[in-house]
Amino acid sequence: MKTFYFQFKCLPQRGHENFVQYSGAHATVFITGEDPILEKERAWKYVESYGWQIQETDDARLIHKEACDYDPSVASQFANAQLYGISCLFVSYTGGGLQFN
Repeated sequence: MKTFYFQFKCLPQRGHENFVQYSGAHATVFITGEDPILEKERAWKYVESYGWQIQETDDARLIHKEACDYDPSVASQFANAQLYGISCLFVSYTGGGLQFN
């Protein structure tokens, strides 16, 4: 099973619980599968299910464990994708800065 890495630039959807508070977010998704096109669609739907509207894809690639070992939080995301099939981290921002969700 391959692991793909996607990073999306997002805006909160109108119905998002924090629509007024957040100006946007970066969603980092690790997802397992075989077809990069299908996995990108699946990652996109996953991000949208949390109330974010994707504006653009910042990064999309096949990723290996060794590329994640430099940072424990990234390695943890990769490991969670191996366990659960998908792992996602949202870094939201307001006019004043970033907030990790």
